[in-house]
Amino acid sequence: MKRPRIYADTSVFGGCFDDEFATESKLFFEDIKFGKFILVISTTTHRTLRKNKWIPSN
Repeated sequence: MKRPRIYADTSVFGGCFDDEFATESKLFFEDIKFGKFILVISTTTHRTLRKNKWIPSN
């Protein structure tokens, strides 16, 4: 079965740091970690995440 591709922008990542959305956001990333979805992000989102050091620059 083909895994669905899910697009996420910076607000989804930011949800991990917001009390209102943290639980659901972290569960979403756990699903990605365990292969339930394929995460798709834009170049702009990637750049923003690197700039804010939410992901490594390498």
